[in-house]
Amino acid sequence: MEQVGVSSSTTKKLTANTLATYIVAQAGSLSGTKGQKGEAGDTGVKGDKGDPGTAGTKGDAGTAGIKGDAGTAGAKGDAGSPGDKGQKGEPGTGGGGSANNGNITFDDVSIIGEIPQYGSFTNGLIRLIPNNNTFPEDTNGYTTYGQYLDIYPTNQFDSPHIHIAAGKGEGGDGDLILGDDLLNVEINHQGYVGIKAYDQLRNNKHYWYFGNDGVLSGPGMGTVIVPAIAGTPGNDLYIGPGSSIRNTTDLQFTNADGSFKTTYTVDTNAYYVGNIPPTGAAYIWYGNGQSVQINSIVLGSGTATFTLSNSVGFDADTTYTVEWYGTDTHGVTVGTSQGTWRFRDDGSFENEGSYTRTTTPLIGGGTTSDVIWTSLYDYTSSAKLTIQLEKKGVGEKTGGHTQVCEAMRASRGGLGSPGEPIMTVYGVTYTSTVPLVSFSVQRNLTNNKIEVVATRTAATTSGIDFRIHSVEMASRD
Repeated sequence: MEQVGVSSSTTKKLTANTLATYIVAQAGSLSGTKGQKGEAGDTGVKGDKGDPGTAGTKGDAGTAGIKGDAGTAGAKGDAGSPGDKGQKGEPGTGGGGSANNGNITFDDVSIIGEIPQYGSFTNGLIRLIPNNNTFPEDTNGYTTYGQYLDIYPTNQFDSPHIHIAAGKGEGGDGDLILGDDLLNVEINHQGYVGIKAYDQLRNNKHYWYFGNDGVLSGPGMGTVIVPAIAGTPGNDLYIGPGSSIRNTTDLQFTNADGSFKTTYTVDTNAYYVGNIPPTGAAYIWYGNGQSVQINSIVLGSGTATFTLSNSVGFDADTTYTVEWYGTDTHGVTVGTSQGTWRFRDDGSFENEGSYTRTTTPLIGGGTTSDVIWTSLYDYTSSAKLTIQLEKKGVGEKTGGHTQVCEAMRASRGGLGSPGEPIMTVYGVTYTSTVPLVSFSVQRNLTNNKIEVVATRTAATTSGIDFRIHSVEMASRD
């Protein structure tokens, strides 16, 4: 046996036990043996349809050295090579990112359709169908009744443009409604377009419809300004004021304190109430769709007392809306850059200070003389009248006679001006043997307007019917 760690001067024979003791003694000065490097992980298994590759197996830890100084840790095994990219998978449930499924592509920003292989949507289509094509009320599905959206472009007429339309189903076509059931714009499959507004305070819904015949119908809309309007060939254009117009005013009650009462007061210096119907035709709206009728309004000095149909608790410093309906007394005005034409509520036609109208007065059988025409204003300077009258002569049993004439009237304006109105009657033509009526002119001393008076002759004693067409002109002063 080779002698280990013994100098030549002290060479002595070593036994097995002595050698073992020596090795143990020397082991404290030896460092632990470095663990072997872990083997590289196996290559990941090829992913199934898009699943990521299986990570490489972690390398085994290095073997620890003999206890002494801490052994050096074994090196981490190399990462396994990534698996090959899996095949394109079907769209995942609830996943993000991008996907492609036939005719629809999602790319994080856009939803892109493709040209379908069916129907008339030759430039592409996106069809949105709610809830997997079924709904509880009818198992036939949304597509049966057109309850889905089609989004598609067309290149006709004023192209290019894009459409958003309700679907067409075997059981019926759908309506496209933008909004909820209370307020919306409706494109109806029957051919009309509707607009619905909702008054939450009164819980009222209001409708306007552009019918499939082109007629607009709806509630009173106040002033309507239309840049251009015309009737269709063969049809008249009807323009007129509404027959029942909604009016409102807002006010607060000076004695409102939240307690219930039937009598409230309003400061008329702060709120004008003179246009509110004083007896039973107006309502006060409060709360959510609640109203109370105004039985009476009594005007005082700087105050108005409202008596209500039942006891209501109005709050202090709270504004309430009074509502009433009335017949529209406004006319219809047509304006151009060269002048304005107004069809007045009294039936006359006004154009730049001239007034044209037709009136139908009469004189009763027991009346000898009466006013048959009055000027519209006290400042009209002139008028031309065409007067027609019809009546039976004295003793005639059947038939009747007609008299017609024209009259020219002039005046100097207001009351007290030099000269009273004068009138010339000419072209008196009649079917009777003598005239039935004669005419004169006067100024009404109460309203300062000009009046034409008809007086019957002895040729008739029964009632006389008139039709008068007049054109009067205002002063240029």
